Formats: sequence, C-alpha cells, structure tokens
Amino acid sequence: MADGKMYVSRYIRKMPGKNADAAWEKGFYCPKCPACGQPNFTKDPVTGSGRECVSCHTPIKRLSWRKTLEHRMGFCAGKEARPVPMHRPEHDFKTDDYYIGDPHRNLIAKQIFEVNGQALQIESTSNDSLVVIGQTDYKVCPACGYASETGIPLEHKNSRGYRCVNKEGNSAEYRLSHDFKTDVAKITFATQEAADINVMLSVLYALLEGLSREMEIERTDIKGC
Repeated sequence: MADGKMYVSRYIRKMPGKNADAAWEKGFYCPKCPACGQPNFTKDPVTGSGRECVSCHTPIKRLSWRKTLEHRMGFCAGKEARPVPMHRPEHDFKTDDYYIGDPHRNLIAKQIFEVNGQALQIESTSNDSLVVIGQTDYKVCPACGYASETGIPLEHKNSRGYRCVNKEGNSAEYRLSHDFKTDVAKITFATQEAADINVMLSVLYALLEGLSREMEIERTDIKGC
C-alpha cells in the first residue's frame, strides 16, 4: 500500500546483465511418490530416467516431477495501481513444508524410548534443512520475470516499464519454493499405525500444541511436517 493505492507483485526479480539467472535457484518437486506417498524435493537435475524416492528408493519417472523456483532477489510490483479495498484481501495461495535433510547437519542427540510397550526414536539436529513449496503453478517469463497463474501476454512490459524482449509469450511453469536451515527434532514411531497419514497428522498437531503449552513457546514459532 502506498499513497492510498494498492500495488500487486507481478515480477520475480532478476539480476541485471550476465548474472541474471543467479537470482533464480531452480529445483524439482514430486508431491507424492507413486510407491510410498513420500513428497520429494531436489535441486539436482532430474534426468530422463527419473530419480529415486528419498524414502523407498523406487524410481520416480521424470513426468511426475514439477519445476520449482526460489526467488532469491524477491519480487517487483506491477505498475498498475488499484484502489485500496475496504476489506482484508483473500489469500488464495497455500504452502506445504517438507523435511529434506542435509548431509552436513549436526547431530545433537539420538535416543530411543518405550512408551506403553511401543518404541519411538527421537533424533535432534542443528543446521538441518526444510523446504516450503507453494501449491500454485505460475507461468514465468524467462526474460523479465513476469509471472501469472493464467499465462504470459504476447506483448508485456518488464518491471522498468519497457517492452519485454520476449515477444512470443514464451514461458515456463514453476511452483515457488524456499529452503532454509533450522533445528529439527525427528521422531520415528515403530508402530503399524504410523503408516496411516491421518493418524500421524493427528499426532503431529497434538505434539505441536503440547510442546507449545509445556515449554511456553509461541505456537506460531514451531512447525511440523
């Protein structure tokens, strides 16, 4: 919001000159392994033969992978100013968090407990990795970073107001992603019920609520997946 007007993000910012592509870090994301249902994410190239699932090691075909784009330099707003709405804007986007691990993570502790005859393992690490992936597909202009859910106009302007050199409306489809370093507590349940996603979602949110209350941590400061 500025000067009583609303400006909407329209461009994924690129660096000028020869280093333009350095502002975009691309990756690949598979929402669900066909064999075990595990989401997969990688920044390594996915070849024609596909790539193994990180969980069950079943090959996932290339067609099952979607391209992701990390916007390292942020966004640029479109030039069109809109009247400020008198109600809160509706958010139609959604993100999901995934644990991707890091070979250079630091193991703090690893313990096995038995509760009511059931075994569970807790592994605590620092400098570990998570990724957040948006669930909206955007078509992105490779020349100027113009992004839209519906498509790239044949004639559009870049963020500086000049006509974009991409006059054919060529675009690539991406989901926005962001991976980051954080501390992680990984809990493994050695029970048959752990194979049920609905059961584990219930356990996950019970743990988050319980940790928040017992350790007096703001509920918004801890997340789980």
